[in-house]
Amino acid sequence: MGKLDGQVAVVTGLGKTPGIAQAIARAFARSGADIAVCGKNKGAVIAMRELEPEGVRVLPVCVERYDEAGIAAAVGRIAGELGRIDVLVNCAQLAKSGTLLADLSVADLSSALETGLVSSFLWMRACYPHLRETKGSVVNLGSLSARLGLPGQGALAASKEGLCALSRVAAQEWDHDG
Repeated sequence: MGKLDGQVAVVTGLGKTPGIAQAIARAFARSGADIAVCGKNKGAVIAMRELEPEGVRVLPVCVERYDEAGIAAAVGRIAGELGRIDVLVNCAQLAKSGTLLADLSVADLSSALETGLVSSFLWMRACYPHLRETKGSVVNLGSLSARLGLPGQGALAASKEGLCALSRVAAQEWDHDG
């Protein structure tokens, strides 16, 4: 029996190459949680079924990072098929790295904000009613490079620091729900 038996974790941001989202999903599986693994790359999310021998259910969900209707439908499907949502972990983020602010395009900044900040907001808002029911948690990943203001990380910094601010607001607004 794992510490998280009977709980359901939603992990966003699974990409083509193994990364932090896959590692987090594996950790939840080792702890006994059922997992919805979400990302835009169908192959990446389906590949996570490899965790089912851990004795957990794995629900692969393909959805665009900032598709409001798609995310809402995905959350409904997750809650319907896995029965509940206890934890949301937002890992999704694309950001052009190594471009100084003077050379950063509005398109690159917008892409970073949409794939990180906006996507996380949409997942949080869609999962909130389920998290309220289970007294669940939201985990939004920040970035040390953003906190330090590293050169060439302007798009990532803007998205991640915005997400940290959004997380603080959610903590205040949703605290009364446990």
